[in-house]
Amino acid sequence: MEYTREQIKFTTPQGKELIIKTYVTPDEQRAIDRVYGENQNAPNLFHLLSDEQFRQVVISWDGMAPAEALPALCSSQPKSELKFIMKKCGEITKDTEESDPSEPQSSTLGGASAAVNPQS
Repeated sequence: MEYTREQIKFTTPQGKELIIKTYVTPDEQRAIDRVYGENQNAPNLFHLLSDEQFRQVVISWDGMAPAEALPALCSSQPKSELKFIMKKCGEITKDTEESDPSEPQSSTLGGASAAVNPQS
């Protein structure tokens, strides 16, 4: 899968490679917001929102796309691994609320090792 947006690589606590987007687009944020709107009274709302945030921000974890990575992560890794990833996802969605994606973005969010495929 080829991505043209700027990406950030991290090494997770379990030594896995995590690649995430540097920002979410308005459409990606709306997808997260839609989960909230459709499930406001659901007892598992937090998990539903976290899952959607993962799908919208993560490009890959341990070489897997988000659809494959999330079940593998939740069923076979320590909670600290998921907590680390969700913290990084939260930093990206929080930055989206505070900045304009058309403005240059920092390539060193939260201790990232490097940005790959920078925007032209």
